[in-house]
Amino acid sequence: MMKNVSKIFSGTSNHVFLLNSNQELFGCGYNDRSKLGLGESRREEFEITKLTKIQNIPKGKIIDIQCGYFHSIMLIENENQNQNPKRKLYSCGYFQYNGLGKIYENTYEFTEIKSSLFENDNIVDFSVGYDHTLILTSKGKLFSFGNNYHGELGTGDTNDQLIPIQIELPKLRFNENISNYHVSCGYNSSFLYYSPFLFPFSNLEEDLIKLFRRKEFYDISFKTENGEIIKAHKLILKYRLNQNQNEIEKLKEIISKKSIKESNQIFEMIYSNRIINPKLYSEIKEIINLNEKNLFK
Repeated sequence: MMKNVSKIFSGTSNHVFLLNSNQELFGCGYNDRSKLGLGESRREEFEITKLTKIQNIPKGKIIDIQCGYFHSIMLIENENQNQNPKRKLYSCGYFQYNGLGKIYENTYEFTEIKSSLFENDNIVDFSVGYDHTLILTSKGKLFSFGNNYHGELGTGDTNDQLIPIQIELPKLRFNENISNYHVSCGYNSSFLYYSPFLFPFSNLEEDLIKLFRRKEFYDISFKTENGEIIKAHKLILKYRLNQNQNEIEKLKEIISKKSIKESNQIFEMIYSNRIINPKLYSEIKEIINLNEKNLFK
């Protein structure tokens, strides 16, 4: 039995890593495409049913590991505080699905993701999706690479990217320390957020309205005065309503007294950050002030 487990790392795939207090890393699960980083000699071993120590780990402190479907990415902090940059990313797995940040190179062990775009910049945050990755640096630059079938890289097209490419961001309202921002990858979606605000990689007003009107991905329900059901997304409501569960309960109470038409207008205001119906807005402004929460200048 493994003792002194300090962290467990998992993700969208069927493999997992465990880190102990001595900074020793172990992995188990499906090793297809060498995504456990066990080395070339074990690349044909697909089912690792026991915790196995990962050898040849880069020097430094392991901050985070995230697991994609065919790859894994590790964030290492250098022990030498005078060395710049202090944090670097390393990947292992299969290049064909574009998750490694390298050109045409299968990687059987964790090796550094090198790019002249951020070679002297610290990694503030990163996130791994099914087969795409986002990187946020201390200079406020955002990079992405991987599969772009649904436009999840934020490049404005659907072309895959084998190596990191810088993403042009809309001008944000907030000027606080970039370390307060975070990136998050879904299965085939991406977000940059500053609590309690959310920045999808697209036109906010139009795309969130489209999201509300779609039938999939709903995970919370509201009932109108006539018993009709309106479904929404907890993630969107969480950030729009100051991450406050009490505000969601207040919203449920308001919706329970409204028609289906009025309820839809309320949700469209919440999703789009626009005042569509001033009268209805006056009833919900206690829980969300749209004028004060414009996401862009």
